[in-house]
Amino acid sequence: MLTVLESIKLSTEYLQNKEIESPRINAELLLAKILNCKRLDLYLMFDRPLMQEEIEQYREFIRRRSKNEPLQYIVGSVEFYGIEFLVNSNVLIPRQETEILVESIIKSFDANSSLTILDIGSGSGNIAIVLAKYFPNSTVVSIDSSKHALETAIQNAKLNAVNQRIIFKMEDITKQPELERNFFEVIVSNPPYVSSEQYKDLQPELKLYEPKIALTDN
Repeated sequence: MLTVLESIKLSTEYLQNKEIESPRINAELLLAKILNCKRLDLYLMFDRPLMQEEIEQYREFIRRRSKNEPLQYIVGSVEFYGIEFLVNSNVLIPRQETEILVESIIKSFDANSSLTILDIGSGSGNIAIVLAKYFPNSTVVSIDSSKHALETAIQNAKLNAVNQRIIFKMEDITKQPELERNFFEVIVSNPPYVSSEQYKDLQPELKLYEPKIALTDN
């Protein structure tokens, strides 16, 4: 029976041969997900033998990662601004760069402010949820043109206990939505940022797996 250490070594070599960036970290994070522990906890159980079902699941995870499927989609979650979010192929994986956007808003207002906030492009709901948590007296309206993205955002809002303070709507901002009649003190968005020419040359992880509508409007 393979041990934790043996499995990590074999998986690391396999991912390295497939030219996956940071193969050891990927191998460890995927196994940690299966064993329901933190990555560093693996170092305390190197001699632990893996059960057959764990080996089979690990092989499947490694196979998916070797085909450039994002690690976050495989494990089903990602951390953004210190909060865990569920992610899947219907939503863009939240980036650290977007944390700068959220941070700038948080620093601009007092935490007790009663704001009306519009988030354009809900995605996983990461921006709306972080703002709802930091401004508990505020109302957040978050829109997206994707039904499936909104379903993920609503699920994340429930998991973070802010679903009562966020209004999720299926709207396309380019088609003169009813929101035009409303007043918002804060409007925030992380819109598609890749041109059609740039999209052709994107890394496989982006081009093959993340929703095109969230990356480019062309």
